[in-house]
Amino acid sequence: MTVDQLVELAGETVIGTPSGLKSQKAQAEINRRLIEALNDSKESTKEYSKRLEFLTWVLVGLTIILVIIGALTLIRM
Repeated sequence: MTVDQLVELAGETVIGTPSGLKSQKAQAEINRRLIEALNDSKESTKEYSKRLEFLTWVLVGLTIILVIIGALTLIRM
């Protein structure tokens, strides 16, 4: 089922009836999919965080190199 179909089914809340049971199952499925999506998001966020940290250190290294080159150029003048 699509998420929209699950949400529509979850809206049918008649407790103690077969439609109420289907509604509870739909709500549980929506929660399961949400938890799965959050876990996937967490993993990709960690991956991008590592990449950004690496790129930050690359920029720090390049900045240090530029400062050294600039200092050597000023000393030679």
